Amino acid sequence: MKKIIFIANILLQVVCANTQSTQSYIPFHQQLQGQFSSFQPGSRSAGYKQIAFRHDKWNGNQGWLYSDSCQYSYNNLKLETGSVSYNYSPQVWNNFNKTINTYDAAGNIICCLQQTAVNGNWTNTSNYVATYSSSGKLLTETYQTWNNENNTWTNTNNFIYSYDAANNLVTKIDQVGSANDAGWLNFQKHSHDYDDNTGLNSDLTQRWNAATASWDNYYRINCAYDPNGNIVNRLEQSWSQSWVNYFQYLNTFDNNHHLTLQITQAWNTGSNNWLNHDKYFYAFDTNQNRTAFGASNWDVTSGSWIPYFLNSYAYNAANLQTNDLEQVWDIPSSSFQNSYLGLYNYDSLNNNIQYQDFTWSNFNWLPHIAYNYSFDGDNNNIYELYQVYNSSASAYQNSDQYFFYYNVDAATLINETKNDLSAGIYPNPLTGNVI
Repeated sequence: MKKIIFIANILLQVVCANTQSTQSYIPFHQQLQGQFSSFQPGSRSAGYKQIAFRHDKWNGNQGWLYSDSCQYSYNNLKLETGSVSYNYSPQVWNNFNKTINTYDAAGNIICCLQQTAVNGNWTNTSNYVATYSSSGKLLTETYQTWNNENNTWTNTNNFIYSYDAANNLVTKIDQVGSANDAGWLNFQKHSHDYDDNTGLNSDLTQRWNAATASWDNYYRINCAYDPNGNIVNRLEQSWSQSWVNYFQYLNTFDNNHHLTLQITQAWNTGSNNWLNHDKYFYAFDTNQNRTAFGASNWDVTSGSWIPYFLNSYAYNAANLQTNDLEQVWDIPSSSFQNSYLGLYNYDSLNNNIQYQDFTWSNFNWLPHIAYNYSFDGDNNNIYELYQVYNSSASAYQNSDQYFFYYNVDAATLINETKNDLSAGIYPNPLTGNVI
């Protein structure tokens, strides 16, 4: 998708985070989970676990060539206990990366070890360790990297969390490893203040001052709410002997708590007032589907908003998105011009079986890429074909394909020396272990 789609998601999920998302703090290891587990692109039905996938690359002269693959293992609680990924070169499957997860009795992950294959042997690369309270609240997270010269773990980052009686996160202390691994050094502290009715009132960031052995103010966020609990103002300030305005977000919501308008402003220290920066608007249909998202930039010279882009979305009777149209503002013509079009197709069970995108050129939509998906009888995504349009041949050409494998009984085994997926695994979903 286009970059502006990514910006839209960031704005919705981060900048305008509501009270619930703030109080339900996402542990750092979950935010960075992709660094500790292998790529799992397939979608699956409830009750199934993905136990393997294989990725092939297209070679015009030789056809499909094996590229990489991965297998996953689970415990009896259907928690992922590990994964092993492989690459195919030359003409044989080779170990590549390995992840081993350990859980406590409550199912909380307490250790995530990652290894890489070096000359056929597994070598440690990184490690994650977590501790929890008796009620399951995350207390500490520790990240380590492996020192090959000393064959020891080197501490890199440590995070310490504390909570109030309502289980709201009140402090988060960031620490970094010291020279020669002599201990943890304080770096940054986040303190959260809550209101009994609305939620987060302020978020104070402080930096550690080693000379005075105390925390110095650094950054502060204050939130104001409307009667419905929506954040209507988010004020950001920096510390310079006193709190100085830096940036603010002015938000408007509809009766369904949807953000419909957001204006961002930057503080001008010379004139001591707020200057408009960007404006975003969102529209929704009666089924709560987002139908439009647009942005404008503030032009200081004219003192007016200049449109930047406009995205429009359409849905079918099942409220599944059928297309998204991206348009950008053309200043000479003072109008929106087409830029990108994405089309979604579904089967009778509402599985997305195809996605195509097009780019606008010379007043025509030109095919760009296509994804084709296949599903089994239980609506598990078992195959994905990625194709790129060749304008010279006026046809789509193969690029990548993926095969996904599942098991309703999630307890599986991993073969750590060879991944023999060269002929595929059948039946799909599997009824037994992969060994």
